[in-house]
Amino acid sequence: MKLLFGICLFLSILPVVAANAVEDGDGGKEIVMSDTEPVSHVKDVQFHANPKFTPPPKLNEKAFLENPLVDFTVNTAWKARLYNCEGFLCLSRDQIVGKRPNLKLELTESRQGGRAELVPTKPVKAPREFDTFMLLGYGKNLTALEVVFRKPDGQPFKWRSGKNMNEMLTGWNLLRVKLSERLPAGTQLESIGFTTVPFRANRAPDIYHLEQFDVTIGIEHLRQEPLRFNTGKVVEIPVSPDGALPQPREAVSSRVWRDGDSFKLRYENADGIGVTYIYRPKAGTLDDVSVSGDSSRGFQPAAMSGPVFDENGKGYDIRREGEVSAVLVEAALSDNRVKAVWQYRFGNS
Repeated sequence: MKLLFGICLFLSILPVVAANAVEDGDGGKEIVMSDTEPVSHVKDVQFHANPKFTPPPKLNEKAFLENPLVDFTVNTAWKARLYNCEGFLCLSRDQIVGKRPNLKLELTESRQGGRAELVPTKPVKAPREFDTFMLLGYGKNLTALEVVFRKPDGQPFKWRSGKNMNEMLTGWNLLRVKLSERLPAGTQLESIGFTTVPFRANRAPDIYHLEQFDVTIGIEHLRQEPLRFNTGKVVEIPVSPDGALPQPREAVSSRVWRDGDSFKLRYENADGIGVTYIYRPKAGTLDDVSVSGDSSRGFQPAAMSGPVFDENGKGYDIRREGEVSAVLVEAALSDNRVKAVWQYRFGNS
């Protein structure tokens, strides 16, 4: 049996001001693609005139999805519905990561309950069954993402981002989401929704850029080479012969202890400044691991990740409800080491 750990990189997306708006019956406003870009932030990005706008990363060719279901740089058959917000939709040069401008939704004003939905004006049908969708894009001030599909029998299927995903919905990311069920061929992408918060004084606009969208069978995607960024010059970091622990440039102390149902490992220097790794054996996934710095908010470095199991060519994903159950057999601290033993069961086995 092969055990695959799939770390889901989660992404961010779109927003925006004007362009042929039409009110609809439920209080929303419908806008279509602008022929030109009403507001550009290219100079802000390139020359850092406004530090709130970050430059796009340099992606090599392997970073992009091959033959995606939607290429937002060439597919302009989209409109947007705005609820309690104002904005515009266009092709933009602000965040070019490929060779062409990509789709941008920019929200310039938002009130309580502000949200926007990107809707295709032509059917976008999946040619094959799938249980995973992938979205390569950029987001700023995005608090929640929702993707809605329509099955061939007319029934909707909705996915909405959960808690602890804000950091993964910021900047450029490849968002890869395993759905709770496998959807049949012919399922249509109905909308991609973005939720924001009310605007405050002097706040920069909400901006979402979309590059590519695709669907697949999750276990097939995990067998492929992962997304790679062009990181430039590689800096060699000395590591311990016992593992991947970086060697600090100053003397540090370390200790591990049990705190209730958690295990904590802390490194700190002589001034008491350090970082704490927290392992809480609860779900049996990499969600159980979090990191906390003294002056920063804690985060989960591998949120919504595996393990994913490959048994005789069939994938079992613990993130999919009812497919894999995890039972903690043992979790103990001994000789400054934490040992956790898990038993994983497939389906009703």
